[in-house]
Amino acid sequence: MPLRVVVEDTVVLDDSNTRAPRPTVLEELLASADTQQKAVIVTAAVSAGRRCPKR
Repeated sequence: MPLRVVVEDTVVLDDSNTRAPRPTVLEELLASADTQQKAVIVTAAVSAGRRCPKR
C-alpha cells in the first residue's frame, strides 16, 4: 500500500508510483522515532488503514 505524507499542504513523501521499499517508509519512521513520536505515527497509520510492524 503506498504512503503519502502531507505536511501543511506540502507533499513531503509520496511513494504511490513505486513499490514499497524494504524496509518500508513506515518501518523507517518507527525505527527512528522516540516513544511519543511512535505513538503518533502508529495512530495515524492505523487511522489510514495501514498495518504497523511489530514494535
